[in-house]
Order: sequence, then C-alpha cells, then structure tokens
Amino acid sequence: MRIKLDTTDKISEVFSALFFLAGIILVAASIPQLPDIIPCHFKFSGEPDNYGSKHLLWIGALLPLPMYIGFTILEFNPQFYRYRMDERLDMDLQYKLTSKMARSMKLLFSVFLFVIVWFMVQSAELKYTSYIKLLALFIPLIFGVIIYWLMKWRKVVK
Repeated sequence: MRIKLDTTDKISEVFSALFFLAGIILVAASIPQLPDIIPCHFKFSGEPDNYGSKHLLWIGALLPLPMYIGFTILEFNPQFYRYRMDERLDMDLQYKLTSKMARSMKLLFSVFLFVIVWFMVQSAELKYTSYIKLLALFIPLIFGVIIYWLMKWRKVVK
C-alpha cells in the first residue's frame, strides 16, 4: 500500500524533520560555550537536583532518532496495524488514518524533545526558567492527539 501525502502531511513531515535537526544544531552550537558540568535533572519546581557532563545534551538531541525512524516506518507502512483493522471497512481509509496519526505523534514528540533540549541548554547557561509547567502541557497534548484520532476512527467504524 502506497501512502499518498497531502499538503498537511508534507508540512508535518517538514516540521518534524526541522525540530529534530534543530535539536542537534542547538546542542552542537551550544556545547563549546557551556561549562563542563551542567544541570541534567530537575525537581518539579524547576530547580536542578543533579549535575553531569555537558555532553549528556547529545543524548537529548539524538534520542529522538529511533523515535523519528520508528514513526516514519509506521507512517509509510500502516499495514503493520492490519491485525487491528476491520476488513469489512474501507482499508484505504484505515491505512490513511493510521498514517496520519503516526505522523501527528512524530511531530508532537519532535517538538517535545526539542523543547526539553532547549530548556536543558538554557539551564546549562544558568538561565533557569520554570519550564515544568510548559512541559506538563505536552501530556494533555499527547492525549488530545490520541483522542482526536480515536474519534476519527470511531466515525469510520460507524
């Protein structure tokens, strides 16, 4: 099954790639100016409670790679979900919805992981901000995206 991308799919793909690459560029540009030891874990209040090497930032920048690859594989191969699909319904539509949901999640996680890296760099530069509340917004966003696509699926099933 070949998935055809519409305009919103292409825009989502571009932004996912840009946020992923922006995290890598941010770390590469920031590492030379940062102190050797930086905050690497934070309390709920936003205060650092653990420190480590500045090179730990590379984990945050490169951790999205397996996620990015995995979601991309799912986007273009929604038949991996075939066992969860109803053969009596429009399979093309089910494939399309599965692909769009994976693409949405990839974009959301790309932004989420970039924000984490950005805040870690800010903290390493001693520009502490109370970012925990901002990051807490991503949990409802993730569930919101999942609920949105489940509602779309529900319309297909009816």
